[in-house]
Amino acid sequence: MLIAALTAMLWVLGAAFQGGMAVYAQPLEHTRPYAELIAEGKELFLEAGCYACHGLNAKGSFGPDLTHLRKTDAEIFGLVMESYKGKITNMEGWKIIAYLRSLAERYTPEYTHAECLSCHEKITPKIVQEWRDARDGELTNTQCLDCHGSNHAAIIRSKG
Repeated sequence: MLIAALTAMLWVLGAAFQGGMAVYAQPLEHTRPYAELIAEGKELFLEAGCYACHGLNAKGSFGPDLTHLRKTDAEIFGLVMESYKGKITNMEGWKIIAYLRSLAERYTPEYTHAECLSCHEKITPKIVQEWRDARDGELTNTQCLDCHGSNHAAIIRSKG
């Protein structure tokens, strides 16, 4: 048993070295591993008409912003609007989720939680206390994006 394990290990090490030089895996050509799935999800998002309420970029219109949902994929899957159940397959739903997740990867918050809390302490101190009482939001489902969306700059300008 030990000899077989050592033989396998030497075989693996031997495969990693050729001609006295280490052989490294070639880097991928900057492709996203799920690019096809994401592209299909985008197409389905448009074909199913999701954009009518959630906007062409899924950042919200009449319906909420879908690009920064703080939920697991399974939770998002369970949120499919009642009117769409049965109109899209499970696989189509997962593809749409992949597309929505791809949009969220590009998001970088403009402000830290500390900066937002500082601003809120001046304008709406009750919200800050509720947030702190909920252990910095751990115990609540409400997040900054739920009220503000991702465009904090417009809010800051309007509040002065």
